[in-house]
Amino acid sequence: MTFSLGGYTRGIEEGWPAEDTYRWIVCQLPRSFHGRSAAEQRAALAERVPLTGTKWDALLAAMVEHVAWLHGHERPAWVDERERDVARLRASMSVEEFDNSYFYAADLKVFARQLGIAVGRRRKLELEELIRGFLRTGRVPPARPLPDRRAGDGRDRLAAETIVRNYVDDRQTKAFLRGLVHARAPSLRDKSGQWYWLNDWRRTQIQAGQPITYADLGNRLLELARSEGRLPRIPAARFNNFVTDFKADPANRGKSRADAVAAWERIKAVPGPKTYDAYAALAPSHSKGCA
Repeated sequence: MTFSLGGYTRGIEEGWPAEDTYRWIVCQLPRSFHGRSAAEQRAALAERVPLTGTKWDALLAAMVEHVAWLHGHERPAWVDERERDVARLRASMSVEEFDNSYFYAADLKVFARQLGIAVGRRRKLELEELIRGFLRTGRVPPARPLPDRRAGDGRDRLAAETIVRNYVDDRQTKAFLRGLVHARAPSLRDKSGQWYWLNDWRRTQIQAGQPITYADLGNRLLELARSEGRLPRIPAARFNNFVTDFKADPANRGKSRADAVAAWERIKAVPGPKTYDAYAALAPSHSKGCA
């Protein structure tokens, strides 16, 4: 019997329950594809899968791209058809739909402005949370961003007594703050996530109207570096968390960061959680979620 990727639209057209359709595409398709010869796989990939006009078009395209990569084939051109991409930012989308998609910071900024959310210098995760608030309530959240550094304003003079006004998060500033820390603890090493949590603390103080100096930043950085164990995971830093979990999986021993990035690019295209567990459920070497 000829193997056809187009056959995987059958459950969609027949109105199968969502759970069955998901398992049919995510679990059964990779298994069936894996069992075919290289020639049969190439022939199947050459066949354009018809559109169904549902959210499953994006998942099916993502899975086909995934299995093509796993078996060393070129990605078929039809998977990039714009009609298959249902992840569109729109005011009527649900929070679940928003969370199960991946959007770039530039697109989030444009969308936030369309909704009436002040963007300023907000971080991506801040924009995501404010957009979720709008999608839940239909109202623009009242939170205001930090003001933009005015054009032509010089950066703060890097001195312990300087009040933080025009902070620049670059190597020069980090080197200065490390110097403040090492003046008190010469052998103290950097800790993963310290700069994120330092900036989070800085923004919180400024938004609360609390003046802080660079000495205060140095003290806070010292506290973070001296804290026991790991610092908390960075909220919504899905890429960094994904790479960490990818490297921690014994199944990926010997694989490079480039392999982790390639895996991340594939899970981004699949509707659903952007986690390593979700990715592992897609791969033939991981049976999780497809028993």
